[in-house]
Amino acid sequence: DIVSYGAGLTKVSYKTFAIATFFGMIPATYFFALTGHTYMASPALGIILSLVLITGMLVTPYILKKMKTSKSKV
Repeated sequence: DIVSYGAGLTKVSYKTFAIATFFGMIPATYFFALTGHTYMASPALGIILSLVLITGMLVTPYILKKMKTSKSKV
């Protein structure tokens, strides 16, 4: 992926990159496992949870950008 190639062009050490990648993957792995478990328990609830998580991932960058621009105006 592009982030890995970008990190390879910087002076980030392999150890730092590996540790950051490990901790950065934990939340996504947790949510994927949670969604899969919920889907197996109740397919309807699993679909709803999936849609909520996807919506959250799509909306979060927009909200963060709005917060950043409102802070810079102050």
